[in-house]
Amino acid sequence: GGPDSRIYITNNNASGNVAELDTNGNLVTTIPVGPNPLGVAVNNTDLFAVVAGDAKLAQLQLTSPFGAALIPVGTQPQYVALNPTGTRAYVSNFSDNSVSVIDTATKTVVSTIATAGLNGPDGMVVSPDGSRLYVTNGLTNTVSVIDTATRAVTATIAVGDGPNAVAVNPAGTTLFVTNDGGDSVSVIDTATNTVTDTVTVGDSPQAVTVNAAGDRVYVTNYDDNTVS
Repeated sequence: GGPDSRIYITNNNASGNVAELDTNGNLVTTIPVGPNPLGVAVNNTDLFAVVAGDAKLAQLQLTSPFGAALIPVGTQPQYVALNPTGTRAYVSNFSDNSVSVIDTATKTVVSTIATAGLNGPDGMVVSPDGSRLYVTNGLTNTVSVIDTATRAVTATIAVGDGPNAVAVNPAGTTLFVTNDGGDSVSVIDTATNTVTDTVTVGDSPQAVTVNAAGDRVYVTNYDDNTVS
């Protein structure tokens, strides 16, 4: 979502801002959001940043003046994911073992998913059709599959050590989960909710993304300072 000519990066420090860069890596502007921002996402009109220091989700319009709304969520929020239409934002609350569901039009929490299986929820991604939310559980080395209509966990998938980030291919058929402690990526078939492969990457893999063609997956390796 958002302008294709922009990149947004959270600066996780007390100053609490999001850097907006162009695709050449030049700084365009710095947007204040609150202390210790972590996950960030954008749709066509708004930017969403998890403000961990204040346990809030900042929702800002992408054009100046940014007009931030600060939405209270759960304890120790980590990541934000949007549904394909941008009408719902999901925030993982690590210490609450829950996910906050936000209506992006009214900028309010409309539901909190706190169900068996969520244990240290961290990285999340919504399926391309919007029907499933996939959440990594760092404390149990699993991925929860949540039906976005019923907001119930429909499957729990065992992955590697210390799962954090998760991405889905454009077809919605395959998940990729980074395992921080295992230095690997778990490959999951979404039709069967089973791990079909485990790929060794660099040391302490963190973020993961899939390209538009669906034939390349990129993983940042924190302790190696590399990308696989």
